[in-house]
Amino acid sequence: MNRKGKKIKHYKGSFDTGKFRRRRIFRWILLLVVLFGASYFLAPPILDMGAHVWYSVLKNESTSTDTPEVSATPDPEATPSPTPEPTPEPEPQGDWSVVSTESVANGEIAQQTAQQLAAQGVKYAVIPLKTGDGVVHYASTIPLAAGSLSATPFDAAAAASVFQQAGIIPVAEIWAYQDPIAPYTDRTIAVEYGTSGQGMLWLDNSVAAGGKPWLNPYSAGAQQYIKDLALEAVSLGYKQVIFRGLQFPQVKSLAGAAFGDTAGKSFDAVLNETIQQLQSALSEKGAKCWFQYSAAAVTGEDLIPAGVPVGSLSMERLLIELPSEMPDPSLVFSSVASASGEKFKGLRFATAPDETLRQLAEQNGFSQLVIG
Repeated sequence: MNRKGKKIKHYKGSFDTGKFRRRRIFRWILLLVVLFGASYFLAPPILDMGAHVWYSVLKNESTSTDTPEVSATPDPEATPSPTPEPTPEPEPQGDWSVVSTESVANGEIAQQTAQQLAAQGVKYAVIPLKTGDGVVHYASTIPLAAGSLSATPFDAAAAASVFQQAGIIPVAEIWAYQDPIAPYTDRTIAVEYGTSGQGMLWLDNSVAAGGKPWLNPYSAGAQQYIKDLALEAVSLGYKQVIFRGLQFPQVKSLAGAAFGDTAGKSFDAVLNETIQQLQSALSEKGAKCWFQYSAAAVTGEDLIPAGVPVGSLSMERLLIELPSEMPDPSLVFSSVASASGEKFKGLRFATAPDETLRQLAEQNGFSQLVIG
């Protein structure tokens, strides 16, 4: 009888003993430990590389190995930031008011004056430091001014500070060559009579008619005196200066007047030279110059005040003194505006102008109005 062999079936669970299960679990634990250790050591460089690539793409940088890595915090010494250009502060718009020396005689009076002007909307206070009679009204330390000091000089620095605290810009007013006192202090800087060097002062009229001497516009000493006063004013707190009397003597004829060595310079040449020196010297100190002349001198109708048409002078800022009577103000305004060219211009009124005159002034390009 044929006997068929029996098939032997193998079941998975046949060898799934406790020993085999422990080995399987041990292998899985070992694999997890290996993977964890690998990720611990490999993750930081992988993340760094990924971050570098990411930021490089954002900044359109090359990802080649030759490209140096950029630090997240730039070295301020290696990449200095450019210094921005300062933006000049706009000048305040408003009237300029001329105050008397009595209005700043002491701190209390100056404070009252400043408060009154501030209440009126005044933005600039013009304070006479040296007047046309040659008197220096503040306690100047300039040696040549010693013989010209007022009997009751005021504290110019204190006055400037009071107006600044009230929101008003203090402006110094200085008369230049029209000065009948300084020539007696130093005759070498004055206009002389006849042959220069004789020490005889030239007068703008007879002694009986009250003739007075003048400083010599050609004199380097006279020029320096005016500049020294202006720079001293700036040091005391005055950021703008109005120069008056920067001209030749107010006479119809200068026959007999001796100006010394003129170096061949004409009247307008020497005045222009002085104007440039003053503008440059004050500009270095952050201050501005104004030069005041009459409307007739600007248009050339009257050459006596300057000896030359003021329109030919090269000042940056021109203050035009208006006549007391103007039958046709619009004609006067347009005439002086045309004659003065592209200068920055202001008008000086004896009394406060009405609204019509203000509008005419603005229409003709005069943004600054000085009253007084």
